[in-house]
Amino acid sequence: MKLSSYDGLQRGASKIEAIHPTRLQSIPPTRLGIDARSEAEWREKGFFSVAGDEASLITLMINQGPPASPADRVADSRMCPADSKAFETLKSSHPEKLMPYGLPPLSEPEREVLFSWVRQGRRPPVAKSHEDPASYLASAKKKWEEFLNRPDLERKLVARYLYEHLFLASLHFSADSRQFYRIIRSRTPCGQTLDEIPTRRPSDDPEEYFQYCFKPSEETVVDSIRW
Repeated sequence: MKLSSYDGLQRGASKIEAIHPTRLQSIPPTRLGIDARSEAEWREKGFFSVAGDEASLITLMINQGPPASPADRVADSRMCPADSKAFETLKSSHPEKLMPYGLPPLSEPEREVLFSWVRQGRRPPVAKSHEDPASYLASAKKKWEEFLNRPDLERKLVARYLYEHLFLASLHFSADSRQFYRIIRSRTPCGQTLDEIPTRRPSDDPEEYFQYCFKPSEETVVDSIRW
């Protein structure tokens, strides 16, 4: 589960371990905002809802407070129930693993604070305009996109080098701006609705026409580099 954006809350969680020490073969990637475009597509990939209604897993896990217990009774666990049936099993077999983890139950006012947060979090954020077309930010982005998409072979090589080294980076064009971008290969031209080509690696052949474009990032950026 990834909660750095509202899209991550809508996607929910998966039981598939992204990193497994004994797995020898690769698994299909599940990059947020890249490998699926809707909640339905994420459900097809095995992700389940965690905050879809009043009986959401988040609410269930904080609704029941475990009894106070010695620290040695609280086993370290990386597992979380995927539905209400699995929750009931966990609740009956290991109540000490509910939230708060291995601690006395929360008071009613404390629980209500969390319930209110869950209810508010299910509402999508207000759509915002990423930049004024006449602003310095839009001008700088347009200049870079024009540079990266020039047709001569020298610029194509430079553009590919930059893309392959920056495809994981959160980029911004001004130290005063809080808007970050990802550089992507889009089937549609920059300035239109972007349609990202979701290759596993940046060096993979997209096998179709594309333009290098800067896609606004909707996730909370926790680390960044200056463009």
